[in-house]
Order: sequence, then C-alpha cells, then structure tokens
Amino acid sequence: MARPNISSSWSETELSTWLTHTCLRLRHRCPAAMSYPVTSQPQCASSCYQTQLSDWHTGLTDCCNDMPVCLCGTFAPLCLACRISDDFGECCCAPYLPGGLHSLRTGMRERYHIQGSVGHDWAALTFCLPCALCQMARELKIRE
Repeated sequence: MARPNISSSWSETELSTWLTHTCLRLRHRCPAAMSYPVTSQPQCASSCYQTQLSDWHTGLTDCCNDMPVCLCGTFAPLCLACRISDDFGECCCAPYLPGGLHSLRTGMRERYHIQGSVGHDWAALTFCLPCALCQMARELKIRE
C-alpha cells in the first residue's frame, strides 16, 4: 500500500488500513520491541534517592567565628559575594545578576544537602545579607 499523500483525500478506512499495515511492517522489522510491551511505568521506591539532610555547619549569626570573613562581609560584601561565587565554581559576576545571590545560596544548599527552603534563603539574603554571605563563605571553607 502506498504512503498517503497529505493533499489526497483518503477515507478514514483507507487511512486506518494504511496505518495498520505500517505498524505490522515495523513489527516484523523489530519483533523484540513488540514482544514485550510496556504495561506500566517504572516507579521509584522511597529508598531510591534518600539523602540525609544536614544543617549549615555554622549559624547565620556566627559571623565572628572567622574574623577575616566577618570583616570582608561587613565592609566589602560584594567582594565577598564574588569570592563565594568563584569558590563555588560560578562566574564571579553572578552576584551582580538579578537573583544571582539567591541562586548561589540555593545551589549551595542543594549541593551539600542542607535543610532549608528558597523562602529561608530569600529572607536571609534580604534581611541579613552580610551574615548570610559570611555563613556561605564559612560553609565553603569547611566543605572544601
């Protein structure tokens, strides 16, 4: 049976017949694919991706644990943000992009499996920027 031409007017029966014949020809070319049809999608058990969530190694207000980082975060927060971005493997200009710092903090939480949420990241960076930057810098120092 010839391949249908889109511009031709095949009846529904003719199109159905052509489709059936095409499927049968494909089945003969690859019988293994048709022998084992997928009847259900694979499901992930709850143990597939179990990851243990941890906390930040230092608290948000533990700025004085590392005085050089504390001073840099207090007097030159954008310089510290650029250093954090670079140490994390991102472009040092990322903190200057809209949402860049939020992405870095969220990415850090995801990479190191740290508990928290985007909302907590937003609040920390909005209301306690120097403290949040210091916490991120200390975390990178400890983890790497």
